[in-house]
Formats: sequence, structure tokens, C-alpha cells
Amino acid sequence: MWAWVDEPIQVLVRKLAASKGISISEYVRQLIIADLDGRSVFTTRLKESSTPTGLDSEEVKKALGLRPPSDIGEEVAHIDG
Repeated sequence: MWAWVDEPIQVLVRKLAASKGISISEYVRQLIIADLDGRSVFTTRLKESSTPTGLDSEEVKKALGLRPPSDIGEEVAHIDG
């Protein structure tokens, strides 16, 4: 995936990504996932699926790269000591 944006927007995106300590690619990935999640795309897809995945919602989020807050807290706790 790729997108073309005007130079002023590129500058803002670079600054925002840098301030978060992530790559532009990761920043855009997070925006896409947040947008899809806000539109309930993931929930709708799971409900429409004709075959059950056998995964609970936390496993699905992990598979999609969406870490639940509990995992993030554990990671921070692990890093901090």
C-alpha cells in the first residue's frame, strides 16, 4: 500500500511519526487499523464469517497486530524492571 500526499502533509507525518518514535509506515498502519476498528470492520467480518475461527477476540486482535492494553502494560512493566 502507498499513498501520495502533498509536501506539507508529508512534513507533518514525518514529525508525528518521529515524535512517537515509530516509522512512517507504522504510523500509517496504525491510522488504517484505528479507522477500520472505528468502523467495526473487524467485528463485522468476524460475524459474517461462515466458519468460526476458534479464536477469542483477544487472539484476533493480536493476529491483526492490535495489542490489548493488558499486554502493553506488561511490556512496559517488563522494560521498567
